[in-house]
Amino acid sequence: MIFRSSMLSTFKACPAKACYKYELGLVPYGVKRKKNDLEFGSLVHDAIEKYHLAGDDLSEALAFIEGKDIQETKRKNKMTALALVKRYAQKCEIKMLAVEKLFDFPLSDGNTWMGRFDGIGEWNGDLWVIEHKTTNPEYLTFKPNDQFLAYYIGACYLFGEIKGVYLNNLDCDKLDVRSTPITFNRDEVEEWKDEIAATAEAYATYKRLGIFPRNSGACKMYNSKCCYYPLCSEPEGSRTVIQERCYVVNEEARKLQW
Repeated sequence: MIFRSSMLSTFKACPAKACYKYELGLVPYGVKRKKNDLEFGSLVHDAIEKYHLAGDDLSEALAFIEGKDIQETKRKNKMTALALVKRYAQKCEIKMLAVEKLFDFPLSDGNTWMGRFDGIGEWNGDLWVIEHKTTNPEYLTFKPNDQFLAYYIGACYLFGEIKGVYLNNLDCDKLDVRSTPITFNRDEVEEWKDEIAATAEAYATYKRLGIFPRNSGACKMYNSKCCYYPLCSEPEGSRTVIQERCYVVNEEARKLQW
């Protein structure tokens, strides 16, 4: 099986939600999945990529932002994106060696972890995984963290010795960039591998049995109701009708492309 950080974090919160979201690929009709957040994040990431691919020349990146049509809000709009990318260029101390690079590495029992780095760069004489976040990244600085640990391990498979993950927080409110280097020791890596192997085994078992347990504690998290609550709250025999009437299938989710 293939695993990604978004899939595992969903599974840990609620196995049933992981089934609906990734096994079935269900997305509610008429719900725009944080469209502004996604579009804004992609805009900034793509502009930074163009900046580095152009030899750290800002002109192409800024023109790209100007020419892009996105859903804008007071906090996340093209003016904010322009300011953040300019500030990033001013403060960047990274020599970028690769951008938007796919990676994978083996887990136990023939399973594979897949992901994508924002970049691989050199800082203070060491190689680092480079990651940009336009949302609050504080939860990512707490250990253990599936996403960054997986990035670190994947980078070591590809490039050998990697120092850690260099996190750039592009703050939409302060229009500033705060960088945080995050490192991992051998014990943290080995413990994470054991935990992920056990989690992957549980996922595979649920999939084989066709039963993904529900976690009622996850029905309402972050002050909002889970979008799959209408399915979970109905008897099993009624769910097919609700699924057909209220949800569409997103093949990208089923193929783990996000």
